[in-house]
Amino acid sequence: MKKQLAAVAAATFALTGALALTGTAMAASAHTGDVEVKYEAQPDYDLAIPSAVNLDAKQATSARVGVWSANLGPGQTLNITVSSDGYETEGSNALTLKNKADSSVKAVTSVTDAEGKPLAKSGVAATFTGVIDNTPSSTTKTVNFSVIKDAAGRKKVQAGKYTTVMTFTGSIIDAQ
Repeated sequence: MKKQLAAVAAATFALTGALALTGTAMAASAHTGDVEVKYEAQPDYDLAIPSAVNLDAKQATSARVGVWSANLGPGQTLNITVSSDGYETEGSNALTLKNKADSSVKAVTSVTDAEGKPLAKSGVAATFTGVIDNTPSSTTKTVNFSVIKDAAGRKKVQAGKYTTVMTFTGSIIDAQ
């Protein structure tokens, strides 16, 4: 009887072990699932604008505006626009500077973009696309200022300090 029990136990052990190794009997049903793996890089940029522009009564002046780095998505464009209270006439590129001692005394310069096109209030001073990584020679554009004149167009400007503030604003535009 002991031999029979031992034989049954050995057969059961062998069968159970074989089934466990093959994984065919008593295996749990297989489950699958999909997992979405994501990454999102937000567009960003660093503006490069001058801290001051000193105009000249004898020759035109230029300033460089642009970006030091930018990461724009496909179809996105970075526009740098200009605004100022010194633009007194809508659509005109005449930028008026006021005398600090007497704001009724004014001086005027004309502002143009890198191609020499008039740069009026809300005008686009520069446009960039793609990924830009710290290459300032290719990521800046020139903004030009004509010789400073008085409000009547004379080259002789009354003595004094004249100022206005220009604001450069970067905005990302998605392709339509």
